[in-house]
Amino acid sequence: MEVYRFYSRYNDDFIIYKEKLPVLKAKRKKGWFFNTNVKIFTIDDEKLILEYDYFEFLVVKVKIVFQDLPVQITVKRKNLFSYSLRVDDVEIFNRFSNNFFSKKFGKTYLNKNEVASISRKVLSLHNEFELKLESFTQYEMYCIIMLLIDLTAIEIQG
Repeated sequence: MEVYRFYSRYNDDFIIYKEKLPVLKAKRKKGWFFNTNVKIFTIDDEKLILEYDYFEFLVVKVKIVFQDLPVQITVKRKNLFSYSLRVDDVEIFNRFSNNFFSKKFGKTYLNKNEVASISRKVLSLHNEFELKLESFTQYEMYCIIMLLIDLTAIEIQG
């Protein structure tokens, strides 16, 4: 089981840890009128691997600005408020719990097969989320990216 922890102070950058070691950093910059630009870097060499714009006002819009990933991704709209990632012929998406005070936050799916659970710290001054992948998958990095895109939605409202 692979466990990734997502940590940030409210409306600050996210640091993603794997076994207490930082592996990725998502720098967030709020723009005007409900827009946020997010740049995801590797920690070891500070290489930019993905940049996207996230806009939320009545509907959600996600636009990939730059990517330097092993396999190119596309963002696909599922409905007015959610997206999925397309990697080759695989669709990656998250489903979230409706219970705001639950530690069990949601699940990650690859082509409708559950591959990970998402949990969070409920009573905390910081944002802390955990992505637990049930087994190794070659799409690990893309599951992390999909969760970061969805966490942008949670943060942008602040």
